[in-house]
Amino acid sequence: MARQVHAHVLVVRTAREIAAAVYEELAKNDSWYAANPDRADFVARTHGALIAQARQALAGMLRSLTVDEGQKELIAEALLRDSTLRGGRDVNNRVATH
Repeated sequence: MARQVHAHVLVVRTAREIAAAVYEELAKNDSWYAANPDRADFVARTHGALIAQARQALAGMLRSLTVDEGQKELIAEALLRDSTLRGGRDVNNRVATH
């Protein structure tokens, strides 16, 4: 059973985007797609396991030369707020956004 954890809404949104990208890549395999035709269900089931990767992706954007300073400020604030919500995260998490 998955337990609920908390994450900043930007981190969760990023995790969902990563899950959607993973789905699109895996769906290129016909047999995998046949067993997993529902993209929304896949994203809902897997994004909780991608919270750490989402944080890493957002942190990487802070070092990017192509991300504008205003966006970097929003990302930095989200990561700071998210860091106070990190307790108990693992791969079987159900995520609550803040």
